[in-house]
Amino acid sequence: MNVKNRNVDGKIELPAEFHVDENLTESNISGKIFNDDLEIPIYIKYGDKEILIPEEFQDVGKNVKINFTTENENTVITTGKAETNEIQLVQIYDTELWNKMANDNPVTMYIETI
Repeated sequence: MNVKNRNVDGKIELPAEFHVDENLTESNISGKIFNDDLEIPIYIKYGDKEILIPEEFQDVGKNVKINFTTENENTVITTGKAETNEIQLVQIYDTELWNKMANDNPVTMYIETI
């Protein structure tokens, strides 16, 4: 696992790998992503594809690829331009992603620029 994710400016560098601890409700998956350095809330919801990450990530404004590995060892991927989120929260709106993980919980998340 990539545990030293901050550069000299304190920004979170990509690629970064996290564990996922989440809860499923009728309309969203919420929980947290974490590694040895960081813990950030995450929210995955139905909707048009949109990826919002906190300003402290170095690569806001760039295209990113997010891979989730699920409990059943499946890989679920979403891509898009990472936009700034004003709060300390990763928000992903992606109906297809939500549908794929609704019955196969994510356990790790890997995010990288593409």
